[in-house]
Amino acid sequence: MTKLEFKLELSKKLEAISKNDRNKAIDFYTELIDDRMEDGMSEAEAICALGDLDEIAAQIKSEASVKGKIKKRNGLTTVLLIVGSPIWLSLAIAAAAVLFAVFVVLWSLVITLMAVDVSFAACALAGFIVSPFSLVLGNGPAALLFLGAGLILAGLSILLFLAISPIMKGFMALHKKTARRIILKITGKETV
Repeated sequence: MTKLEFKLELSKKLEAISKNDRNKAIDFYTELIDDRMEDGMSEAEAICALGDLDEIAAQIKSEASVKGKIKKRNGLTTVLLIVGSPIWLSLAIAAAAVLFAVFVVLWSLVITLMAVDVSFAACALAGFIVSPFSLVLGNGPAALLFLGAGLILAGLSILLFLAISPIMKGFMALHKKTARRIILKITGKETV
């Protein structure tokens, strides 16, 4: 039997399955024959080494029927998704609301720390401005108190700023990574 005869016979025996599955199977076995011929077998030997044509066709048909059952199961999955949507959709909305609440709480903490830092800096500036006026008015201890409070608040403002900067960078990186993952899940792409 030649390769062409093998392909024609196999195609006849596989008429019951879809054309796409039939073409894939014929291409697969044609490639097997070609590989064996490259290894030194004759065309007839390569075809004979494949086995009985009826057994090959039966195996291909059984694999095609399994694929058909899987497609039917996917249809059942779609139906279950639709029927169960009141439950899973409300759970998904609740999960999104919780994630949004966590997002808001984290950023409100950062904004609060920034507001405290700005108030420390403003109070330090006020202490530096009021200190000379107190000295001019003849109240030396008050001038020293305002100057000392201004220095302490300026130091706290700098320390708090140095602490807030890495926290903000971390939150920005976290949100960027989370947004990228959400976009990948929505678009269905594995890598960007």
